[in-house]
Amino acid sequence: MSDGRELKGQQYQPRFNFLAPFTEQVKDYGITDPAATGSEGNAATEIIPIDRGAARVRTFDQAAIGATLAAKVYKFPSYRNIQIPDVLTGVVVDYNTSTGDGETTFPIEDQIAVAVGSGSVSINPRANAQASASIMPVITPEITSYNGNNVPVNVYMFFLAEGATSQAQILTRLAQADLANATVNAWPKFKPQEVLMVLKGQQLSLSTNANTSARLSWSDNSASGERVKGSGYSTEVGVTTRRETIPATIHGPLTVSNVAMEETVTSKADASSIAIWSTVGTVAGTVNKQEKTGKVYASVSPSTIPTTGGVTAIPTSGLYLVDVSVEPSSLHGYSMITAEVFDFSYYA
Repeated sequence: MSDGRELKGQQYQPRFNFLAPFTEQVKDYGITDPAATGSEGNAATEIIPIDRGAARVRTFDQAAIGATLAAKVYKFPSYRNIQIPDVLTGVVVDYNTSTGDGETTFPIEDQIAVAVGSGSVSINPRANAQASASIMPVITPEITSYNGNNVPVNVYMFFLAEGATSQAQILTRLAQADLANATVNAWPKFKPQEVLMVLKGQQLSLSTNANTSARLSWSDNSASGERVKGSGYSTEVGVTTRRETIPATIHGPLTVSNVAMEETVTSKADASSIAIWSTVGTVAGTVNKQEKTGKVYASVSPSTIPTTGGVTAIPTSGLYLVDVSVEPSSLHGYSMITAEVFDFSYYA
């Protein structure tokens, strides 16, 4: 049976080393409703029946509990692994090349034929020359990597009222003097992307030939002769296309230099002949020089790489929220927040 006295007490939470103050009073069950004390439904209230006539009603002091939890913080250093994207700073383009010119000259200084009386003479100088070239680009991405293994962080544990645990509210609380005492930013939104580079090269084989024929027949009082020259060339070109993917990185806008190159080769064939002479006739000398030039081309595309989305560089200063967990607790409408904060000056 109620004696009208209101007693004060406290509940100890060993996990958080926390005292929750309350008041307690014995209240009689009502006459009209013998199962109710009149405190049913009140917030922060426990009702424990004693017997058929009364119950122990305990009311927690929410204002005092809130003030105590708001001031209760834990902070300590720790280490963890964090994911930091690589940064693409440029793409270097080089070229693998191979060239060889060709030149063949018939030894015209040895083609001497002089005859008298009757008879015939013929000469047939021939020359063939080969040239070849190949070119293929090679790219070297310039990438800066950041080691995110076992980096130092600060861990903060504190309490916020349930329903007031958005990221913005957590960052605001972290910035206060009893925690980080500085602005804490949300983790950067990195959006690494791959880059597809297209490399094109060529191979060339060039052949040149020259053929000359000269003939002179004669007798004591007559002569006949002829001279013929011919030439030709052949070209064979091959094209190689290779695609290379630069791994996912972040970066600002980039320009790729030296994205095109060409090489030139020459094939020369000389099958000239000198004159054939007799006392009754002559076949004039023939100049038969052939020269062909060929080129191979190589290219790299694209020549410009657009910026990635989100943050395009690794910060070198400022505090950032790496990870956060919100644990609904039994502490009278408050949640425990565990936040890990990283200082990007680590990479300065």
